[in-house]
Amino acid sequence: MNMKFDAWWNEHWKDCFGIDEEIDSCKYPVKGNPKADGIRYALLVYENLHRGSNWDIAIHVQKEETRRRYPVTSFTYAMEDLDTKGNMKWGMTRTRVRDEESRTGYKIDLIDNTRGEYDDKVWQNQEEKRKVQSMVGRYKKQAINHLESACRGEF
Repeated sequence: MNMKFDAWWNEHWKDCFGIDEEIDSCKYPVKGNPKADGIRYALLVYENLHRGSNWDIAIHVQKEETRRRYPVTSFTYAMEDLDTKGNMKWGMTRTRVRDEESRTGYKIDLIDNTRGEYDDKVWQNQEEKRKVQSMVGRYKKQAINHLESACRGEF
């Protein structure tokens, strides 16, 4: 780790990208077709885990990427002022309730959290927020997989 990259590269590039003469193929083939931006975003998400929730991570990464390069397309809706009616659940909530008469012993109750109001924009914002949070979760898993693979020497 204390070595300059160029010095390390001159020593090791043949080991990493050389051809195995016995099988006449590269020694370490790259699995799949990695996309550089996806790997970069996974690393950015991993570096910002200390920010808290997936939503907070997405907002921070989106701000930094917009300022430095260009916005992350999968985090388009990551904005602090996104109206989702706060942290409360808004819309219809499904709950599982015990029911002795049912074949399974449970039934599903729908609870209306809208208090008689319906707002398409809030519902759309909540859906987009869920998608962004899901993408951050996927990037977290990818980052952990990339780091574990690098530790094992698998590329």
